[in-house]
Amino acid sequence: VLSTSETVITAASSPIIVRLTTRFLEQCVLGVRTYFFKETAPANAADAVAFAAAVEGLVWNALNSAVADTSKIVSLREIANQVVAQAASLPNGNVFTQYLQPEFGGIIGPVLTEKRSTISTADTSALIVRGSTSYYIRALLTGIPAADGNGTFDIEIGDSVVAGMAEDFPKRAPRTFPEVLLLN
Repeated sequence: VLSTSETVITAASSPIIVRLTTRFLEQCVLGVRTYFFKETAPANAADAVAFAAAVEGLVWNALNSAVADTSKIVSLREIANQVVAQAASLPNGNVFTQYLQPEFGGIIGPVLTEKRSTISTADTSALIVRGSTSYYIRALLTGIPAADGNGTFDIEIGDSVVAGMAEDFPKRAPRTFPEVLLLN
C-alpha cells in the first residue's frame, strides 16, 4: 500500500512537502522531502534544508553510537536530548535551532503509532535503543521566517533506517527539478 499526503501551496515561495509511506504487513518504509521552486524559494531555504539534513544526521549518529556502545542502555529520550543539545553547534544552528521541533521520529513496526515509540524530548517511557531495529528518523523545522520578511515556511526531512546496519548516513546530493520528476 502506498499512501501520500499533500501540502496546499499558499504562495509561490511555499515549499512542497512530499510524504511517502509504503507498508507491507507490519513493515513500513517512510520518506519525507521538502522541495522549493528555485526561482521563488526564500533566500534562506537552502540553509534551512542543510540544517535539517544535518540534524537528521545527528539522530542517525546518536542511534548508531547507542547500538555500538553495549556498556550502557540508552533511551529514545536520551537520543532526542542529545540531538537538541548538539543542534546549536551545527552550521547555522544559532539561526535555526529555535524552529527545530524536539521530536525526531520513532520506531517502525507494530508500535509505529504508539506515542511511547517516539524519539522525543517529551518521551517518558524507558524504551531503549536496540540494534537491527527499524526507525523513522526526521528533522522538522516550523515557522521559519522567510529572509525577505514575506511569511514563514516549514522544512521536513525524514528517512527509514535500521540502527547499527551502516556506519554513515547516506549523503544527500542536490536534486534538480527533472530528477524530482523522474523520482530518482
